[in-house]
Amino acid sequence: MCRCVLVDTTCTFVCIKCGLEKAYLSPSCVSFNHPPHSQLVVSPYSRKTRFTGLLRKILGVDNGPLASDLVWNYLAGSAPFQTTEDIIMCLKNSPLKTKYYNSIHVFAKAFLRKYETPNCIYTPLQIENSLGQLFEEVVFQWCRFSTNPSFFSYSWLLEKLFKQLQIFENYQDFMKVLICPTRRLKYETRWKTLVTRSVRLD
Repeated sequence: MCRCVLVDTTCTFVCIKCGLEKAYLSPSCVSFNHPPHSQLVVSPYSRKTRFTGLLRKILGVDNGPLASDLVWNYLAGSAPFQTTEDIIMCLKNSPLKTKYYNSIHVFAKAFLRKYETPNCIYTPLQIENSLGQLFEEVVFQWCRFSTNPSFFSYSWLLEKLFKQLQIFENYQDFMKVLICPTRRLKYETRWKTLVTRSVRLD
């Protein structure tokens, strides 16, 4: 690698000067390469980073798994698919250890017979900014008022926020929706508790 700033994408290092990318397993960090040693600034777990990563997968602005991952060849062997449900079923029945259900949108782009960009009045960037602000408000209210140490299911929360922005129907084919009625009721009850504390979430 050249002697410049390397950005960790969680599965690769990318040089922002020359563009060289190298697969690498590491903690979430940014590497400032100063010979003969590299200084690593390690970032702790971030709910916002986790949320944004999942959101971008739904919006279809994520690259998906590494090109070398077996999932690509496995799906290609059954492609083209008619619907995203067909892709999900193919992954479900596969022997793959990692199913990558959160990457349905990028798989749809690659393997659907007739992929169509979601018809939405907002751009992906506008959606990311709007839902990012709502998510930060949720985290703030949860940290301040929740007596339960566990957070929301990200799948449930993404569905809830997409509905808040009235764009759930546009992206539901690419979302992993929480099915369990007991867990859905639990999170809905927790949500209503937070809503009473903040009009911005209502």
